[in-house]
Amino acid sequence: YYLYTFIYTLFLIMKKTLHIDGMHCASCEMLITRWVEWIKWVKVENVSAKKWVIHLELSDEKLLNQIEQAIDEAWYKIINDNVEIFYKKKWNWNK
Repeated sequence: YYLYTFIYTLFLIMKKTLHIDGMHCASCEMLITRWVEWIKWVKVENVSAKKWVIHLELSDEKLLNQIEQAIDEAWYKIINDNVEIFYKKKWNWNK
């Protein structure tokens, strides 16, 4: 488990915020979190039913299709995924 977590954190380079329609309670937050966390290399930072927002960390933009499919399978819809992607700076190769 610890080795997996270490490798997982090495490759997380993007943060993404998605707006999700239909969340209204803590159970909705837990359900969406569980569906999305089944996807490898995706970490759920925060889910807010009040703001209808999920904050994610992921290793590749290609995972967004899997995330969208997982949210659809949980009976929710992504309203807007055209939010800026923030890249983490993991290594400074110039030193």
